[in-house]
Amino acid sequence: MSWSDGRAGVLLVQVCLGLSLAGCGSTTAPAATERPQSLSIEVGPFREHHLLSGELVAETADYLLTPNTNQWPVTIRWLADDGQEVAEGETVAEFDNSQLVSNLEQLTARWTEAQNELLLERSRVRESLAQAHYDLEQSQGAFEKARMAADVPAELSSRQDFEQGRLELAKAELDLEQARQALRTRSLAGEKALAVQTETVDKARRAVERLQEDLEKLRLTAPRDGLVLVATGRLGRTYQTGDSAIPGVPVASMPDLQTLMVEAKLFDVDDGKIATGQRVQVILDAFPDEILRGTLREITDFADQPAADSTRRFFKVRVDVDGIDADRMRPGMSVRVVLDLEPYDALLIPRPAIAWSPDGAPEAQLAAGRRVPIRLGPCNPRQCVLEEGPAAGTALGRARDLG
Repeated sequence: MSWSDGRAGVLLVQVCLGLSLAGCGSTTAPAATERPQSLSIEVGPFREHHLLSGELVAETADYLLTPNTNQWPVTIRWLADDGQEVAEGETVAEFDNSQLVSNLEQLTARWTEAQNELLLERSRVRESLAQAHYDLEQSQGAFEKARMAADVPAELSSRQDFEQGRLELAKAELDLEQARQALRTRSLAGEKALAVQTETVDKARRAVERLQEDLEKLRLTAPRDGLVLVATGRLGRTYQTGDSAIPGVPVASMPDLQTLMVEAKLFDVDDGKIATGQRVQVILDAFPDEILRGTLREITDFADQPAADSTRRFFKVRVDVDGIDADRMRPGMSVRVVLDLEPYDALLIPRPAIAWSPDGAPEAQLAAGRRVPIRLGPCNPRQCVLEEGPAAGTALGRARDLG
């Protein structure tokens, strides 16, 4: 072997030793270093994604109202459990009746007293009329006697007796008319007295009957078989035993589960972006793995506010859900309504490239490391519409990587 051949062998050994330290001789290819996907501002189709929060509500329901019994407060003595199934005629709520029971005892006593007074008045009227009839009969007899005396011819009696008979007849006739008038007067007075006392009795009876009806009103029963939902009271929670309720206000309801729909909130900043007739996805928080379909049926004309001191306003959105399952779905269940609007071309910035300044303003993270202020439009899970900021094609970095 020549010198040159020996030197080549030494060089080959050195190269192999060096490569072996770097993995030379391994049968496995070295793993390629993953490079982060490049980000940039670009023009492309944007699909706006809306997520509305809401709940299931029944469009029709039977409401059980606090009765108006002319007493205050109306205190709940017993109430069925929220979500309880009841049968038609079963008691749903009872209110305290102690005050009405006490009033009923007093009114019943007045009714009895009025009835007794009516009996006494009838006896007095009968006695008065009997006396008037007796007086009339006496006057009638005296008149007949005077008339017979006055009918004696003048030639058969002295002139003095004849004139005296005529005077006595006139007096008897006057007494008879006065007796008749007294009978009429006493009869009318008796009728009036009896009518007044009868009305007093009827008034007392009606008062007792009304109070008995009010006592019946203090027990609310189910108008049909179904589910009971306890209403929310003035304290911001569902009614409980011992709470006071306002007459005419529902303490519970029995929804028609076949009329369930979704009622959600669309905040006014998004007004005009959705329209009735749109198809939506409906996801119940109780069944997050099940995606239902629905149709946006109605958007209210006027915005409301979540609370009296809130500056935000929202429109109520009603959605009809395909395939209502009344066995599992219940009013009050929280729901998410997902709407994907038709795509449109816009200047887009990836969400990973969006940073935020200390005062909460959005910024774009440039690839060179600098951040610049931007103004964003609507966003979806991947990107946002860039309303003001760098031009299309600007290279960006990931905000979380560059700090």
